[in-house]
Amino acid sequence: MFECWRWDDQWIYHEVDHGIDGQRWAHYTLSDGRWLPRHLTSGTVWTLSITDNFVRWVDADCNPQPERPMPYRMSAHIEPAFDAGGDLGRRDTIVLEYQPDPEHGEPGTLESFYLARGAGWFMWTRSDGVHIAFNRVGGLSRQPTPLCARDFVGP
Repeated sequence: MFECWRWDDQWIYHEVDHGIDGQRWAHYTLSDGRWLPRHLTSGTVWTLSITDNFVRWVDADCNPQPERPMPYRMSAHIEPAFDAGGDLGRRDTIVLEYQPDPEHGEPGTLESFYLARGAGWFMWTRSDGVHIAFNRVGGLSRQPTPLCARDFVGP
């Protein structure tokens, strides 16, 4: 499971989401994909509504599915000296919120991503109560795998 990102001078883009719970190999891409500006100002809340976006799901065998509309809303702000816990301690932290389909979305679908200065992404929460922190140094080493089940050779 992984996500890929790219950037230019103005934006960080969500390129591919290959971390779909319970659906190994399935993934999706967004037609717009703007996720966060490259620069934020402390003490302000940044927001962006993407209304003309499409999602393309790709099944486990790399067969692209038809595009369909998927508007989303993003917001971000800086939390100075946020307690990241674990091995990270207090750090300036960007809190990035993602709301899929803000006009018709299901309750409990707001996702929050926490990115600490000098450490990167360390926590993810969803408004239905899911909370996942990865704030410990170390862990398992993962080897790259192909995008699709059809290309996988292994145990």
